[in-house]
Amino acid sequence: MNTNPYTPSQVERSSVPRRRIGTLIVAAVLLYPLIALTFLYATWGLATLQLGRPPIPYREYPEGVAITVLSWVTAILHLLAPFAVPLGLVFSILFPFARFNTHSAPVSLRVASLATYTAIGAAVLSVLSHDPYRVVDWFWD
Repeated sequence: MNTNPYTPSQVERSSVPRRRIGTLIVAAVLLYPLIALTFLYATWGLATLQLGRPPIPYREYPEGVAITVLSWVTAILHLLAPFAVPLGLVFSILFPFARFNTHSAPVSLRVASLATYTAIGAAVLSVLSHDPYRVVDWFWD
């Protein structure tokens, strides 16, 4: 029997990691557009480093374990977009700014979270539509 009142009980120890993992999952869904864009440009950057110059779309396919793994992760992230983006919209309303205790969250906080998610998505879409190095064309060719 533990008589120290400052030692957390077994229930308190097990709930903290679950909450952190849940917060990380919600934050990853909310930041999904940025994560997918980062992986896309990381794949392109690794190919640029490997070739010594930016790769030409429809012609150059660098090889290597790192670029293969990174390109598979990037492709999976992009293929999950039809599911992750609507889920991010829902999560931005249900869990504003990845907070779990939102029973008394004001509507303004939920609207601000939704507006932030929408702004992140618009910024990513803007970067992808004004792509000077044609990274998306190079990746999906």
